[in-house]
Order: sequence, then structure tokens, then C-alpha cells
Amino acid sequence: MDAHETMRFRCSVFEYGLDAMFLTHPDGRIIAANPAACALLGRTEEDICTIGRAECVDESTPEFAAWVQQRHALGQARGDLLFIHADGHRIPVDVSSQAFTDVDGVTKTIIIARDLSTQYALADASTSAQRQLEILINSTSDFIWSVDITVDGIAHELYNNALRDHFHDEFGVQMYPGITLHELFHDEQSERLWQDLYARSARDGRFTIEYPTRGGNRWLELTLTPVTREDRVVAVSAFGRDVTAQHEARERLAASERRFRTVVETMAEGLVFQSADGSIVSANRAAERIQGRGADDLLGRTSEDPAWGAIRADGSPFPAAEHPAMRTLQTGVPESDVTMGVRLPSGDVRWISINSAPVFESSDAIPSGVVTTFRDITAQRLAEEALQTAATAFAESHEAMLVADADGTILSVNRAFSEITGYSAEEAVGQHTRLLNSGRQDRAFYQEFWRALLEEGRWQGEIWNRRKSGEIYPEWLGITAIRSEGPTRYVATFLDLSLAKQSEAQIHSLANFDMLTGLPNRKSMLERLTNAVTATRQAHATGALAVIDVDDFKSVNDARGYDDGDALLSILASRLVSTAGERAVITRLSSDEFGVILSNLDPDRLVAAQHAESMTMQLLAALAEPVQFGDFTLHCTASAGIATFRNGGPEAATLLMHADVALSEAKRMGRSELRFFDASVQSALAERVALESLLRRTVPEGLRALFQPQVGARGELIGAEALVRWEHPERGLLLPDAFIPLAEDTGLIVPIGTWMLQRACAVLREWQDNPRTAGLSVSVNVSALEMQEARFVERVLEAVRDSGCDPTKLKLELTESALLSDLEGQAEKMAHLRAAGIQFSLDDFGTGFSSLIYLKRLPLDELKIDQSFVRDVEHNANSAAIVRTIIGLGHSLGLSVIAEGVETPEQRTMLDGLGCREFQGYLIGRPMAATAILDLARLASVR
Repeated sequence: MDAHETMRFRCSVFEYGLDAMFLTHPDGRIIAANPAACALLGRTEEDICTIGRAECVDESTPEFAAWVQQRHALGQARGDLLFIHADGHRIPVDVSSQAFTDVDGVTKTIIIARDLSTQYALADASTSAQRQLEILINSTSDFIWSVDITVDGIAHELYNNALRDHFHDEFGVQMYPGITLHELFHDEQSERLWQDLYARSARDGRFTIEYPTRGGNRWLELTLTPVTREDRVVAVSAFGRDVTAQHEARERLAASERRFRTVVETMAEGLVFQSADGSIVSANRAAERIQGRGADDLLGRTSEDPAWGAIRADGSPFPAAEHPAMRTLQTGVPESDVTMGVRLPSGDVRWISINSAPVFESSDAIPSGVVTTFRDITAQRLAEEALQTAATAFAESHEAMLVADADGTILSVNRAFSEITGYSAEEAVGQHTRLLNSGRQDRAFYQEFWRALLEEGRWQGEIWNRRKSGEIYPEWLGITAIRSEGPTRYVATFLDLSLAKQSEAQIHSLANFDMLTGLPNRKSMLERLTNAVTATRQAHATGALAVIDVDDFKSVNDARGYDDGDALLSILASRLVSTAGERAVITRLSSDEFGVILSNLDPDRLVAAQHAESMTMQLLAALAEPVQFGDFTLHCTASAGIATFRNGGPEAATLLMHADVALSEAKRMGRSELRFFDASVQSALAERVALESLLRRTVPEGLRALFQPQVGARGELIGAEALVRWEHPERGLLLPDAFIPLAEDTGLIVPIGTWMLQRACAVLREWQDNPRTAGLSVSVNVSALEMQEARFVERVLEAVRDSGCDPTKLKLELTESALLSDLEGQAEKMAHLRAAGIQFSLDDFGTGFSSLIYLKRLPLDELKIDQSFVRDVEHNANSAAIVRTIIGLGHSLGLSVIAEGVETPEQRTMLDGLGCREFQGYLIGRPMAATAILDLARLASVR
């Protein structure tokens, strides 16, 4: 650029520059002013050059003097001065000057001025806003601060008074800009916490948290926001407020809600909240338990859901629209104590009592929801039904019942009471129970009676009472004390035992005495003989059993007929009784055979034998006396066999066998003979010991289980009796009579019985899987030793459980001897098993001391007529009478009756005519393998 162009450029800068420019002489005269200068001063260039510097610049300010001094000293200067506008107001300007020499060699000065009015105005405004901001942020109780985040750490740069006061109170620090976290806290844990908070804001952006103060008594709500510059976080601004009151309010609300939820969840009543459309929104645990459904299954359901299967108290369907919750939603009116049955997922019905209450939002007239509570009244309903049933049972029971107060005043009686005692309810109620006293019980009896009643709360037993007519009668009485919050009451039940006693006596007589002669029969003789044998152990005496048989009695029957034969036997029996007197017990063993028991003989065996021989010879002589039948005279003779016993042995059955052996020897020798049994039985004992040893070694491996079928009246298969057999290595399969007595003597009967029970249950389980045998029962014999075993009940239940068989198809056969030793204990064991479904049969009924009281007190299902009665039921009136009585007795007690040992069609026909409907014996089928029973069932189904 040449000099000319340079000049043009400079002139353009002066002319068009945005800043005010002046050209002056060294004396201060203004030579020129550009348009920007004219605009700044509000004057023309001519005016400016005319009035000079004194009119354009406020020379009274210190800044001006300093500016002039600087220019003289350095030839240039810069500073803030005040220019004077044409209207007189001052204009703040930034003035710089520079001296230079022009082409003519004259020194001149160029002055450039920049208007600072706008900048000053902005600065003033900024200062004012800053002051207002400071006032604002310092007037709030909320905390406001900002921290710079640098590589050197985190330092506070901005904060308000509230934050400063807080940190002064909390940490004893008077804050000032630049303070670091470490200087603020002097606590690594607090420093690390705040570093993490600032780092989180820098990483994740704005967030809000609640923060407890170090003292723990205040809570702050903090909001942290990152400040970025050029995509980098350089600071974090923060806002905090004291929310202790809100926090405590929320905690109180939360605690209240927890308490409310605890109350709701621990309520025994179910509680559900339903929305306006009836949908369940929430439910407590009791609601889940009562409804039998989890929360997931309840939520969302309505009261109209058909899954509830709702029914009324009378069993009719409960219309969904009438559900208390739905009615309350429709009417806004609460419902209470509505009874409803609901069906559980299991199918069971549960009864509930429902209350419902509406929920309103503010002043709405229509409920926005409904709260429904309900309680389980199933037990209460069942109790009410039970009470109704009990009341009906009380009124209609066949057992007489009365209720009395603690003083013995009769409060109520049932119909059976009136029928038995003859007193109507009107006559009995209000009277003392002494009304019924017979006077037969002594003072000691009533003392024990009241002791048991007061201490144990119950008493039962036989007692004699008096009817209204004055008749004294036996009864079985049970009294229970009912103790509650009110006065004690006594409930008494009793049965009239008059007929039972008569029947019992009749059965006992039929079972124990010979109907023709009135003498004790074979069974009774064995019992009496047993007692006599036992007595010798204590008395150190000797006894004897004589068996007397009428010689050739069959010829009398053949020649004179059975009537004369019976008449002869009656005469002979009378002679034996009159001859023996009280010195002996005379019994009838069979048709023409008599037994004579002699007790308390001399301890010396020889002397005792002589006495027994003398007495027997007298009896034989009495029998030999002629018998006159009209114009016919009959002469009889008899033979006898005698066996002696001492020191408690041998057993009655063995003694009878010994006497029979001796009788056989006497008959072999001729008529009217007498022989003693030779007691040398060493070989027999040796055989018994060997048999016991072998039995012990082969149980249970050598045992076999056979099953004898049992049928009903139409010949249909109803079950089988499990019978044990022993596989003897040399003698083959042995019947029970060959080894069971030995097993009972040695205790082996328990493992044998256990094996049989397990085998019977296993077979029963196999039969259950076959449609043809699924309904069959299996009977298993149980001995007295097994019943007395402590683990008997547990052993039976284990066998049932391990096999998986149906316990209701298992029947345990008990003999009377198994029950008589401990009736109460056996009854308790039977009750446990009966509760599990197991049935009981009383075997060989009628052959022992049968008691109707035992039949009432024991949980029996069946009576089994002994084969000894069945064997001669056709020909023996005594046996037929016993069978008829047993059948009638069993049916009257609700028991089934089965006859065993049925071997001929005639026997079955006779039994059927007597009322027996179930049979077992060789006529039906011999004992067989379990698989053979399956074949029988298959054949029966084919027929």
C-alpha cells in the first residue's frame, strides 16, 4: 500500500469508526472530531472545535488530572473520564490518547473515546440484581450453595447464610469461599459421603434425597444439579431445606399405617376393600384363610363371582345382587350380620357372618368403595347343629337320660326315662334324685360313688334303682359332671338291665349247664377243674378227677328209645349228686359220661389216691342200683378212670385227657372197672421240648397263611378268615391245634400273630386292586397274649400303614379269654383301633363267661357262633337254643352274627331258619391260598 492509499485508509477509519475520535494540537485545541464524537457529545464538529476541550470534558475530576499527567509524562494516556453532553449531562467514557508527528513535522494528538454509559448501566443493574439475589437467597431458611469440582478437589464457592449458620451449628465452622470438604468436616466418613453425592450428581444428573444431620435430630431434603461448561461438569449447585417436620409427619403416618396394617393383618375377622365396581382391591390374611384363597386369587374378584358358590342359611342359592357388599355399593347403607355359605376351592362349604360399610369420597352421595368384614362361624353353626342334634338325641334316645344340678335336683328327663322308671317328666322334674333310690346300696358304695364323681368327673357301673311302681330293678348307670363357668350340672344315662340280666343268666346257664340233668357241662367242668388245680398250689393238697362212663348206654337208647335214655341219665345224675354230697363236684361231660372233681385230698399222693378210689367206687355202686321203668327193671354198670393232680398241675385239659386214657384202659379190662392214669409221660415231654425248639427256629419262615371263605345269606363271597399253618420239616403242614397251644405257652404266639397280621394286610391290599375282591374283608385271630402286649395297637396300625390296605376291611377276632383279664385296658386299645376303622369280632361266643355288659362297653361289630354249637344244632335242643339266643342278642345290639364250622347243608338250613345270615366252614370252602380266593370271586362273578 503506497502513501496515498495509506492516507485514504486512515481517513476512512477516522470518519467511519464506531468510537469517538478527536484530533488536537499540543495546546489542547481540537482540530477535528469524527461523526461518532459528534453523536456522543450531541454537537457538530464545528461547535466542538470552537468550544474546545474545556466545554467537552469535565476537567474537575481527579481522573482527568491523572489522565493529563500521564499523557505529559508518557506522551500517551488511558483512563475513564466524564464527557459533557450538549444538554449538560455527563457521559462516562474510556479515553485513550496517543501523540504523533505529521508529515509537516508538527506534533499532534489523537484521542479515542468509548462510551461506557451502557456498560455502567449494565454494571449497576448487575450489582443491583446481585444485591437483590443475595438478599433473596439469604432471606430464605432453605440452604443454597454451589461447589466447584476441580482436579484439586471440591470447594465451596457460593452459599447463603442459612447454609453457613447450619454448618456453624452442626460442625462449628464459619464458612467462607474456597473452603474444602476436608476443612469443612474433619471427618472422613462425612467427607466421603458428600464426595459420593457430588460425584453422583456429576455422573447421573439432577437428583433429590433426604439426608439426616450428624446429630440425627433433623432431616434435610437435598437437590443437587450439575453445572456443565463445554460438555464438562465444573460445578454442582445445590438446594436444601429442613424437612424434619415433613419427615416426622411421614414417619408418623407410616407408623400409623403399620399399626393399622398390623391390626388389620392380626384381625381374626376377614377384611376386604372393594372398589366402586365391587372388585376386591385388598384383603387381609384372615380373609385369605377364611376364603381358602391366596391374595392373587382374591384380588380382582367381585362379590358376584359364581366361584363363591354362595348359599343362604337354609341351603338355597344366595343371589349375587343381594350380597351385602353389592347392596351397600348400590344403596350406601351398611349391612350387618348376614349369614352366608361360601364354597372353598377344595369344595368344602364354609359359613361366614358378613358386615359391610360404605366408603365415601368427601361429600359424594355414591360410595366410592365398600369395606366388608366377615368372620368364620362354621364351628358355631356346627355347634348349633350339634346342639340341635344333641337335643333330639336326648329326647329320642333309647337310653334313659336325666340332667340334675349340683344338689341333685332333677332339671330335665327324656322319654326313655319315663318309660323305664314310670315317672313322667312333670312328676320327676324338681324332685331329688333320691326319688329313684332302691336302698340296696350301702353307705360305702355312695362314698366311693361321690368320690369318683367329684375327683374324676365321672362314674359308671351297675346299680339298683326303684321304679314308680316300687319294683327294684338293675340298671347300668353312667354319670358325667359338666363343669363350666356356670353351676355344675350332672348328666346321667342308664339302661334297664332286667332283661339283659335274665338273658345273661339264661345264656350262662345254657352255656355252662346241662339242660337234661342240670349238672355243670364240660366247659364248666374244665373251668372248675382249673380252679381246683390252681388251689392245690396254695393249699399244698392233692386233688383227683374221675371220669365215669355208663357201660353200653347205646343199647338202652336202641332198646327203649331216647326218652327213656334221657330219663335214665337224669336218674343216674341224681344218684351221683346224692352219693357225693359236698365231697365232690359232679358234672356231665357228654351223653353218658360224667366227671367227678375231688378237691382238698390228703397231701400224700397215695392216701389221696385211696380216698379218690373209695369215693369213685361208691359212685359206681350207686349207679349199679337197679332202675325201675314201670314194669321194666334196668340194671346199669359203669367204668371209671382217675387222674390225680397236685402243686398246680397239670392243666385241666391235660387232666381230662389223662382221665380219659385211664377210662379207656378200664373199659378195655371189662365192665364196672376202675383204673388210675400212669403219670410217667417223659417221652411226651421230650417230644414237646423238641417241638418247641423246632418252632422257634422256623418262625416265621415256616409259617403259611391260608384263607377260609365266608359267605352271606345268598351265598355271595363277603370275606375270608386268615388261618395259620406250620410247615413241619417231617410231619408236613400242621393245623393250629398242633402248635398254637405250645406257641401261647412259650410266647411265640406274638411273632406268629405279627406275621399273620402283616400277611393278612398284604393280601387285603392285593384284593383291593381287583374289582372282584375289592369289597372283601379279612379276619385275623388275636390271642390274649397279643392283646396284653404294650405295643399291640401300634403293631396293628403299623401293619395297616405299611401295607396300605383299607383298615375298614380288616377284622380282628378276639376270644372272651383275651378280654376278661383287663376289660378296661382292652376296651381302650380296641377304641383306638376302632377309631382307625378296624372292626372287631368276638370269637367262640357262648363258650365262656359271656356278659351283656361287655358287649355294650366294647366296640364290637360281630359275634361268631362257636362250632361246638353248630356241630349238633340239628339234634341238640340245648345247642339250638343257645344259637337262637346268640343270634337274637347280636341283632338286638346291632351286631352281625356269623356261624363257623358249617359242614352240612342241614346245618346251614337250620342256622338260616334261626336267623343267621353269614356262614363259614367246610361246606362253604376249606382253607385255601389267597389266589384261590381270587378264583372263587371270579367264578362267583361269572355265575
